[in-house]
Parts: sequence; C-alpha cells; structure tokens
Amino acid sequence: MDKSRFVSFLDYIEYLVSHIRIIILNGVLVAVVAFGITSLLPRWYEGEVEIMPPQSTGGGIMGMAASLAGGFSLTSGGEFKLPFMTTPSDLYSAMVKSRAVIDPIIDKYSLQEYYRKKDIDETRKKFLKYLTTSVTSEGIVEVKFLAKRDPVFSAAVANDVVKRLDEVNRNLLSQSAKSTREFVGGRLAQCRERLAQAERSLAAFQKEHKAISIEDQMSIMLEFSADMRAKLMQAELERDFLKEHYLPDNPRLLQTEERIKAIEKKIESFEEEGSKFREALVSLPDLWVEYSNLLRDVKIQEILYEFLLTQYEQAKIQEQKDTPVIQVLSWATVPEHKVKPKRAVVSLVLAVVAVLLTILYLLCRRFIENQRIQNPHLHNRWIQFENSCKRIFTSGRQRKNERED
Repeated sequence: MDKSRFVSFLDYIEYLVSHIRIIILNGVLVAVVAFGITSLLPRWYEGEVEIMPPQSTGGGIMGMAASLAGGFSLTSGGEFKLPFMTTPSDLYSAMVKSRAVIDPIIDKYSLQEYYRKKDIDETRKKFLKYLTTSVTSEGIVEVKFLAKRDPVFSAAVANDVVKRLDEVNRNLLSQSAKSTREFVGGRLAQCRERLAQAERSLAAFQKEHKAISIEDQMSIMLEFSADMRAKLMQAELERDFLKEHYLPDNPRLLQTEERIKAIEKKIESFEEEGSKFREALVSLPDLWVEYSNLLRDVKIQEILYEFLLTQYEQAKIQEQKDTPVIQVLSWATVPEHKVKPKRAVVSLVLAVVAVLLTILYLLCRRFIENQRIQNPHLHNRWIQFENSCKRIFTSGRQRKNERED
C-alpha cells in the first residue's frame, strides 16, 4: 500500500514536471497583465505630519503649573481627566477626526463637490476614510491624508488638519481660561472687600487700645492657624469652581473634597493637641485675645487674596495667549513616491496565485485521467456532470442571444 501511494505521488510529480512550461507561462502571463492593469490605475499619494507628545507645560489641555500655597491651581480647570490607559496622544488622535476639526477643512477645499457627495454627512465619512491617525510607541501622533493623483493636495490637507487642530485646542484653552477668570474675578472682589474690612477692624482696635504686641511663640501659632485656615478656604474655593464646571463624580472634584477633609482634620488635630496654645489664649487679657483674632483674620484674608490674585493673572494670560499649543515634529512635504497601487507586490501575488491554480488544475486533470482507468464508473459520472454543466452554460448563452435578437 505504501509503495503504491509512493508510485502515485511520483506520477503526479512527473505530470507536473512535464507541464512546467505551462505553469511558468501562466504565472508570467498573469504577472504581466496585472502589472499592465495596475499601471493604468490612478496613483495615490500620502501626506504625513508628526506631532510631538503633549507636554504638561502649564495651562490648557495639560493644565497649568500648580500654584503657591496648596500646590493646586484653578487655571488647571481646563485639564482633561483621561480614562484609564488613555494617553494625551490618544486624545489628540481622536480630536483630529472631530467635526470641529474636519468641517472647516471640508469647506476650505470644497470636498463635498470634490467627492461628489449629496450631503455633509456622506462627505465626512468619505473624508475620514482617507484621513488616518496613529500613535507610535513613543507617543508621537502621526496624521496622514491620502489623495488621488495630487501629491500637493495630500500634503496641504494634512498640514491644514494639524493647524486646525491647534486652533481648536487654543480656543478650548481660551474658553476655559475665560470661565476661570470670571469665577476668580468675582471671588477676588469679595476677598478684597473682606481684607479691607479686616484691616479696618484691626486698625480701629489698635487705635482705640494703642499698640499691643504678642510674643514670638504666640505669633508663630497664630500664623500657623491662619495658614491652615487659608488653605482650607483655597480648597473650598476650588471645590466651588469645580462644582460649577463638572459633574459630581469628577475625579478632580472628589480629590478636592478629600483634600478639604484632610485639612479640616489637621486643623482639628491642631486645636485638640494645642492645649498650650488655648491655655495661652485664655491666660491673655481679653484685649489680647480679641487682637489675636483680628490679626489672624487679616493674615487669612491676605493669604487668600494673594492666592486669588495669582490665579486671576494666570487666567488672564492664558485667555489672551495665542501661541501654538501643538508641537509639530515634522510638517508634511509633497510626497515624491506613490503609496499605491503597489504594482510589483500585486503582480507577484497574482503570479503566485496563478501558478498555484494551474498546479491545482493539472493535479485534478491527472486525477481524472487515472480514475478513467482505475474506476471507470466514477469517471463516467464525472463526465456526465461535466456535460451537464456544459449544456447549462450553452443553453444560457442561447437564451441570451435570442433575447438580444
């Protein structure tokens, strides 16, 4: 049995070798035809822009630097909290395909007429088919646009898409900064009035009761208490700001509320453990106690006012800022080489397919020839099936010719 199988295998090999010229000829013929057809197809060119990974440089999409006294900044309210495993580069990649970015490009280049679409929705789908983005392992964002026959057009559109992305980004930052400035401006005016009132009360007290001095230890305790109270008010201010702009489950809002609880716990701990401080206040004359309270109020308002003033100036700068936000590593240049059709690859693949199909045909043919000798009944059934297929094909062509006549 094994010997007969080996002989049969050799028979098929010999049969293929005897028809090697046909196999090679079919492969070469298909390759030449494929090369000729692909040469007639339109050439496609791709413009590519590379964007550096977004950096946290203060302000805008990545947030501004943390400010003094508490390490947070209201101007970082424009910062996006990204989902888990999502990078800033992924955010840029997604923004490229937003309507805010692509619609002005569609209008500028009249792409609805260019793509011959009836409405803007179909035009967007067609445009996004040729506009692609990707993020490398290093975080570099690649923006590519594919255009038919026109290499200049492919580079121009890719560059304009990135410019529009930068413009949208700057507008978002400016809007966020404006909202922050208006919020901080209102609180700054209130704080200025409270500070003036506290200073007037302290001055009136000193004028009425003459100068009162407090020992260095008491002064340090008052400053510490005032500093903690000011930080608490700053955190509450940030919480109020976030409540106006975000949902209750926003991560930054939740973090701020946790920070408020931590500061309140510190103040409570200080008041509980500072028995000496309380005893010192009790042992002081009533005038000293009143004076220390007034002085602490002034210090609290001074710290808070300084904080708000810093935030207000930062927001004003960010609102008026018109410098590019996106860092472009390389702009698109007019491509010199097409990206498709890949004539050599297509020709080679089709040639290989043609060779394989030819080999398969020859093997089937040899198998049928062998069956004619070894199994005449099966061979006759195959011939009948083949004739039936021919009759069906012939009758179909006859009916088609009759309809045409």
